[in-house]
Amino acid sequence: MREEIIMALGLKGRVAVATGTTHVMEEEPQSILANERYQLALCVIKQGVLEKTVVKLWEKGVKVYAEKVDVTNLEETDAFISNTAKEFGSIDTLVNNAGTGTMSDPMELPEEVIHRN
Repeated sequence: MREEIIMALGLKGRVAVATGTTHVMEEEPQSILANERYQLALCVIKQGVLEKTVVKLWEKGVKVYAEKVDVTNLEETDAFISNTAKEFGSIDTLVNNAGTGTMSDPMELPEEVIHRN
């Protein structure tokens, strides 16, 4: 029954890009998308975390493209998106899960910190 629902929604085989996939947990966006039969392109700044995530998804039978990317670097991000489009032919969904934060008074933050966060 579950396969019929996925097919009816047209999700199987769609391509999702997920940024900031830093944890190997069932609740993470990449696991949810994998359960819906998406093909995944993942980027994260920590190589070791990326490798663990990819292995776990491969074990589920998910087609995965992954790169170590600092999403605050425009050139790296552009290259990742371009490589993903070449790998899969298209991108259907984007999950922006990457982010940073600073615990301080926002009125005292330097402008470059505001733009980075």
